[in-house]
Amino acid sequence: MSRQLAVVGFLVCALAWEAQADPFMIGGVNYAPVGPTETLSASFELATGASTLGTYSGLIQVVVSDVGFSLGPRLNDAFYVFTGGPVFHEGNYYQLRYDDAPMTPFDATKDAKYSLVYDIDAGLAVTPPYVPAYRPDHVYSFILDTGNAAATTLWFGVSNGNFMDNGGSYTVEITQLAAVPEPCTLALLGAGALVVAVRRRRRQA
Repeated sequence: MSRQLAVVGFLVCALAWEAQADPFMIGGVNYAPVGPTETLSASFELATGASTLGTYSGLIQVVVSDVGFSLGPRLNDAFYVFTGGPVFHEGNYYQLRYDDAPMTPFDATKDAKYSLVYDIDAGLAVTPPYVPAYRPDHVYSFILDTGNAAATTLWFGVSNGNFMDNGGSYTVEITQLAAVPEPCTLALLGAGALVVAVRRRRRQA
């Protein structure tokens, strides 16, 4: 019976692993999305950025798309200026920024690259500061470490100093992540508990 239950546990483990969305391995821990995804529009014309309705802590999954202009007439996406000359990443400004408070001009300390810990597009954990490779479709998917133990409102916008002559906006999708045990661990624990229960019933009989 124990051998049969072990086989069942293995099969359940395989099915559970196949059914689970691919987890993100960061620092030896698996993380997966929990809860709904929130979408907001972060205008390039507002220094404060746009705030989430929900509150977030720890690691969050972010998908940012769309473009605008914050360097004169040149267009930029979440990480690169890409029109009017060679594509380049500017060290401080003209890129995605986030904070847990309304943002202020000329403060690049919260640029997303300083908290980016996983590049979903590349499928790898990274060490900040990190800038993803340029994507011609201007859609970037990654994981940020908010550094917040308690859930709080987040603000997203463009890193810049003068917002009077800007235009465009980022579309930002945010999803909370949480550490999750591997499905195999849960399945094998369940199988082990079942073995113990069967043995107890046999002894009582």
